[in-house]
Amino acid sequence: STPVKVEKRSRSMKIRVMGIYPEATVVRGRDWEFANQDGGKGRKGVVSDLLTPNSTSARSTVRVTWNSGGNNVYRLGFRGKVDLQYAEGEEAPGGECYPHP
Repeated sequence: STPVKVEKRSRSMKIRVMGIYPEATVVRGRDWEFANQDGGKGRKGVVSDLLTPNSTSARSTVRVTWNSGGNNVYRLGFRGKVDLQYAEGEEAPGGECYPHP
């Protein structure tokens, strides 16, 4: 591959990455179909891992540990389904990146 010269990052603008990442607080989303695995409607959980269920669907599922004690894997785009959403008033702690100019 051919190297590409880039500016020093100290002069570059950083932006915060948004999305559901590890440590994000979540609740049931629009496609929830898992009865009370979460401990009941409105109960919160914390994302512990981003997972890749197969080679054509990278990082489209996550493992959640519920405040009620259980944990399981849920869809975040896998086969078009979204089982989770941010808990109201919470913000995901996604990292930072340098946007391409």
